[in-house]
Formats: sequence, C-alpha cells, structure tokens
Amino acid sequence: MKKDCAGKSCLMAMLFMEAGMIQVYANSPAPVHYREYFAGTAIMLVLTVLFNAGIETAAGAIMGVGPKRVIFLTNIGTNLIMNVLLGYLDFTFRLYLRGYYFPVMCVFEILVLAAEYRIYLRFMGGRFPKQSILKYTAAANAVSFLLGLLVLQLLGLGVF
Repeated sequence: MKKDCAGKSCLMAMLFMEAGMIQVYANSPAPVHYREYFAGTAIMLVLTVLFNAGIETAAGAIMGVGPKRVIFLTNIGTNLIMNVLLGYLDFTFRLYLRGYYFPVMCVFEILVLAAEYRIYLRFMGGRFPKQSILKYTAAANAVSFLLGLLVLQLLGLGVF
C-alpha cells in the first residue's frame, strides 16, 4: 500500500464508524438531537486527545526523550483512533451499561502502548536505547491514563 493511501484508508474507516454511530442512534427509540450530540462528542474527543498528547509530551520532556513533535503527533494519532473505536464500540454494544467499558478501555490502552512503542522505536531508536523508550512509553501512558481517570472522576464522568 502506498504511503498516501494509508491516511485515506484511515479516514474512510473513521467515516464508516461515524456512519455506524449515526445508524445506531437512528434506530434508537429515544429522540436524539444529532447536532448537539455530535458537537458535544467532537469537543470531548478533541479535549481528550489533546489532554493525553500534552501529558505524554510533557512526560517526554521531563524524562529527556524526544523529539517532542514525534511524541505529540504519535499520541494524537493513537489516542484519536482509540477513542473513536472505543466510542463506536460503546454506542454499538452499550459497553458502559453492561459494565465492560473499563476492561475494554484497559485492553485498548495496552494496544496503544504497544503501537506507540513501535512508532518510537522507528523514529527514536537510533538516539535512545530500547529499554529507555519502553520505560518512557509505559510511564507516560500510565500517567496520562491515571490523570485522565482522575479528571473524569472530578468532573463526575468516571468510568467505574
């Protein structure tokens, strides 16, 4: 697959997921105000992605790992994909109502950690030892995950 096709495929996958979310709500017996719902969802998605990318970039600065641009862009991508997929699965299968949201989120966090580690190895492997990159990736993801849970709890939006 060409390099430029990968981005197009990702965009198409996200559009199909969004169409699936709209279909789920179109079949819902409760009235849904689409404009307000999707505006609120988009704002929360952007804030969540920027929060996690900012925390993990700051952790990289503190731990002396970089370049910061690679960390920031990697986190934007992985967190965006994770949150869109998690939101889609939640809306489709009602994970939160069934008590599966938190375990599924933890599995996704592990997958994100693995993906970020591989990306960092590719772009930073020559400058930093593998163990340092692994320690940074694990620490940064743990910090952003726990701070995210704390913020959600403080806002009354906890996942427990």
